[in-house]
Amino acid sequence: MSLVDINDLNLGKIICSCELIDCIKMTDEFINNIKNRKNEYLTGIYKNGRYAWILKNYRTTR
Repeated sequence: MSLVDINDLNLGKIICSCELIDCIKMTDEFINNIKNRKNEYLTGIYKNGRYAWILKNYRTTR
């Protein structure tokens, strides 16, 4: 959360929408691939056995 200023959050509001297309169980291979996407990796908890949502058509509401 150090990447986000708490004062900039829109608490209690819808800030984006998306389409959930899949939910996959994390593996070592999946986690190693995510490490190439630094910001995504830094903001998640990536461990074997957890699950990841696969999203598409995401839009911010601002």
